[in-house]
Amino acid sequence: MKKLLALILALVIAFAAGFWTAGQVDDMSGVTVFEKITGITLPRITQGSEVTEEAVKAKLSEMAELTTYSAEYTVTLGKNEVKRIKSFELGITRNSILITAGGIVKVGYDIESIDVAVDENVIYVTLPEKAKLNDNYVIWDTVECDEHNNIFNMIEFAQYYEIIEEIERLGLEKAEAEGIYDCAAEQMKYLVEMALGAFDGYEVVVE
Repeated sequence: MKKLLALILALVIAFAAGFWTAGQVDDMSGVTVFEKITGITLPRITQGSEVTEEAVKAKLSEMAELTTYSAEYTVTLGKNEVKRIKSFELGITRNSILITAGGIVKVGYDIESIDVAVDENVIYVTLPEKAKLNDNYVIWDTVECDEHNNIFNMIEFAQYYEIIEEIERLGLEKAEAEGIYDCAAEQMKYLVEMALGAFDGYEVVVE
């Protein structure tokens, strides 16, 4: 019985030693003993991984909610309305509305519209020519209205609506004139560089 146990123990030790030896590299070629004996090449596990376009886009998708840039505006606009008989204005029917309102314009980038290319140790990111308009609206809590009604020509809701629409249009023009698209591009470049800074050893070029 003792001889049988000793034989089993010897086999276990020999198997473990053989398994350990098979995985060892016996020269500078990087080929293991096991590979030399069997002719089978084992898969290599390397540290780190190559940065791909898919990996870059996945990283950019994490910042999707940060791709919007907003600007505020304040516009004052008034309109008069008078009834006419043919081309003749009835002055006694004139009413007027003067509205001052603040609003917000939001522009942003769709992550899928951003082009990505990886070349050796450089990540190239190309933004669209300009951000797209996402939203433009008046903040109703900011609306101030001065109106002069007329019993011969009562102010209608449509008049307020037309002025608000015009304020939004003028507000957008104001934001564009003040460089909202350029500011959005600068913010986006900064965010992209920060996000892709996670890829060590790669230069990030945003255009």
